[in-house]
Amino acid sequence: MDGETTVAITPANVLQVKQLLHEATAGGIKLEEVVQKVSKAACFAIAECTIQSTTTDKLLELNKRKERKTNRTKGNWGNARVMNQDVIDQRKKDAAEKYAEKNAKKALKEWNKEEKRLRALGPNIFAPPRLLATPRRHAPAPAPSPSPSC
Repeated sequence: MDGETTVAITPANVLQVKQLLHEATAGGIKLEEVVQKVSKAACFAIAECTIQSTTTDKLLELNKRKERKTNRTKGNWGNARVMNQDVIDQRKKDAAEKYAEKNAKKALKEWNKEEKRLRALGPNIFAPPRLLATPRRHAPAPAPSPSPSC
């Protein structure tokens, strides 16, 4: 092995890479092994960076989506038709009027029926009762007499 040592671990941070390069320049490690270990460390670092970047992007997107949901203001619904409180109150009022009108017509109809029934009783409904006389039997009308003919 002519005085050179092998690299046992892949460098995990910048300090270890600098130490590895320093040992290589001092002549203690083969240059090929240093390049392999540094390239392997660079691949790991790039992969980890990519993973972290992707994760960060996903988390940021989720956070933005959550903020958009929570920051919605009244009336900001895109192309959807938005009814504010005035429209809702007006619709409730219209519905109540329609319901009242329907019930008023029904009540008026019932009252007219009742009024007709009460009118049939006559104006003397509260007058004291009279004694009803028995109806008289009329004598039969005389038959027409034959007229003298000439």
